[in-house]
Parts: sequence; C-alpha cells; structure tokens
Amino acid sequence: MNMDECIWDYVHLTDDSILGDHKWKGKLDLLNILLLGIPNKLPKRGEQYELHRLLSALFSNQLTPNERIDILENEYHIAAEMEFREEMDVMCNLSEGIYEQGKAEGEQKKAMETAFNLRTMGMDENQIAQAVNVSVEIVEGWFKSKRNESA
Repeated sequence: MNMDECIWDYVHLTDDSILGDHKWKGKLDLLNILLLGIPNKLPKRGEQYELHRLLSALFSNQLTPNERIDILENEYHIAAEMEFREEMDVMCNLSEGIYEQGKAEGEQKKAMETAFNLRTMGMDENQIAQAVNVSVEIVEGWFKSKRNESA
C-alpha cells in the first residue's frame, strides 16, 4: 500500500466488558482475543446468555446426555438424530474418563508426596505403603525413581 504521508499509529487493546465485570489479568496490548467465561452452573435462559448457555450445555459435566440433547433440540432447534445421540453419549463418557484419569493422577501424586514426607520422618517402606494404601513395590518404585532423578 502506498502512503502519501508518514504514518505512525499506536493501536492497543482495551478491556471492554460486555457481560459481567471480571477483570482479566495480563497485558492487554498483546493481541485481540474474545474471552468467554463459561460457568459451572447452566446459565439461565435469556438472549444475553444464549451463547454461554449453548456452550455450557455442550461442555458441562453436570448434565446428562439426555439433558444436553433436550436443550439443543428445544432451545436451539438442533435436531438430534440417533447418530448424534450416540456421539453425544461418547463425548460425555470421554469427558468423564478424562475427569476420572485426572482425579486418579492427583490422588497418586498426593500419595507419593505423603510417602516422601513419611520417609523423612523415619518410617520404613512397609509402614509407608500401609499408610498411603499402595503396595510396597509401588513405594519402592517411587523411591528408586527419586534416587535416579537425583543421580
């Protein structure tokens, strides 16, 4: 593009709240982003909440597949054929599996932390295994792994 004059513009972002009054952290002059906050609870029906309600219905872990489909059909007039219902069921089960996996990983991490704390308190591996409710072999594996990291 050819210019007839020297131009120097400073373009920056501002935080224009459209719905709610949440103040986002970080530098606002990096790029343009539309941020949508989806609540855990299904938003009430209303024109200003339409997008939030649709996304919440799709991604909420508090709704059953039938509740999701009911909202999609009755409020958004999205026909739910049998294949769609099956895919919705798979999607819901997948998210439940991801949640359960994350929960199990968190529990294991907490058990490992507790095991290392109990070891520094002088407990032996048998006592630690009993305290954190895992086998002695698992506790030994944690300690061996920690020794290998340190080496």
